[in-house]
Amino acid sequence: MEDQNVWNPAPAAIGVSGAISQGLAGQHAGAAACAPYDHVRVLTGELAPLLREQMASFAASAVRTPFQSHAWTSAFREAESGERCVPVEAIAYCDGEPVVMLPLLACKAQAFRYLTWQAHTPSDYCAPLVAPHFLSRFEVSDAAALMRTVAHEIGGIDLVYLPKMQDRLDGAANPLVTKDSWRFYAGSHAIAIEGNWENFYASIRSPRTRHSLKRKEKALRKMGEVTFTIMHDPEQVVRVAQECVTLKARQLGREGHGNLFADERMHQALLEAMRGACPHGAWAATVELDGKSVAAAFGMIQGDAWLMYQFAMTGGPESKCSPGQLLLVHLLKECLGRGVRLLDFALGDEAYKFDWCNTHNQLHTTAIALTPTGHLVTLGLRMREHVRIRLARNPSMLRLAKRIKPILQRAGVKV
Repeated sequence: MEDQNVWNPAPAAIGVSGAISQGLAGQHAGAAACAPYDHVRVLTGELAPLLREQMASFAASAVRTPFQSHAWTSAFREAESGERCVPVEAIAYCDGEPVVMLPLLACKAQAFRYLTWQAHTPSDYCAPLVAPHFLSRFEVSDAAALMRTVAHEIGGIDLVYLPKMQDRLDGAANPLVTKDSWRFYAGSHAIAIEGNWENFYASIRSPRTRHSLKRKEKALRKMGEVTFTIMHDPEQVVRVAQECVTLKARQLGREGHGNLFADERMHQALLEAMRGACPHGAWAATVELDGKSVAAAFGMIQGDAWLMYQFAMTGGPESKCSPGQLLLVHLLKECLGRGVRLLDFALGDEAYKFDWCNTHNQLHTTAIALTPTGHLVTLGLRMREHVRIRLARNPSMLRLAKRIKPILQRAGVKV
């Protein structure tokens, strides 16, 4: 068994147990050769404290998205662990140094076994973690070979399923997005922030809209004392996150959508992730009327970009004053003053994102079939994504689907 406290072990060919392939459970460590890497380590089970610290240090300097931060993946690691899913950490080494880290999840479905990203359900983006100096050397063929090697080390995997990937990593092409990848059903949207406030605000809002929002803010102030607050304190961020999750759950229920955070383990993992990211990696913002939140948002920080993970309003009488839009205006102004260059609205094609954002990107899914069963599952995944995209483009079909979905769910049909 490999010493899990060692971050830079000497290359070795270590036998791999069949624990995962047989039952997706138990501790496991293995190493294998995979060009251009010296070797690849595959780790499952409980990680030693020192190794966790070393992995956190690598994540802090690696090219990644906010959803591959150590705070985020470690919080959801335990929540996702279970009889059918086992977290997997794969670390590739080149010239004796770690250059790529893959936070993965080995899962058993009813008829097949697959490897996917850790925390891919609550995350808006998924990606490998790559050492900056290695990014230009991380090519498509190398990335695919790495994934196959990891799957082989685990054993019994039919499919590698990698959704929600951006096509660029810090300006370089994402080697896990290939010509065989397909479009994820929803895109991502952001506001690039530049210049002085007056010119920037005029570039994203028309004179009529700016005047309307000014009137609405005056109307809101007539209803009571209004305060706009940006927070980084852990307890304040967690409180706002809790408020947003509660408000979002009500909205999802009205629209017939499932709520990931209805699962208490996932709910607590989200709050733990936000607490762990503070004070430098997380933020929260509120509009309060007489001390009560009427609009709130929270998210993550990475470099000169802020990501908005959830955004919610209370929906009371004050909603006529558009507190959500007022929150966005004040948040953008605060970002500009702090030198933030991007407010990322992340995954989702809600109408307000197209209205506000000046940057729009597609996300991608890659599937690597390893067995005949994997090929059949890949075909089904492609068809499902095609249906989702068609529904998103056809408002009448989407409305019908939203009406039918809760009826099917009440009847016990999983949709």
